[in-house]
Amino acid sequence: MGDDLLMMRNGQMLILRDSELVALREEMLLSDGTRIALDGRVIMVDGTFQSLVEGQAILIECGIPAS
Repeated sequence: MGDDLLMMRNGQMLILRDSELVALREEMLLSDGTRIALDGRVIMVDGTFQSLVEGQAILIECGIPAS
């Protein structure tokens, strides 16, 4: 899969994967336990979080949906 780019755009979390930009449809869990919520919160393992703001993006390694 490789690296993905997550971004907040027009109040929606989007993911750029394999040159395709799509809406994030469910919370994402990263390999280190960090969660990416649909509202733009990046929730660390210890429960602290930061929120992405409009136009902000982060590069992540191989996230998987958190079911």
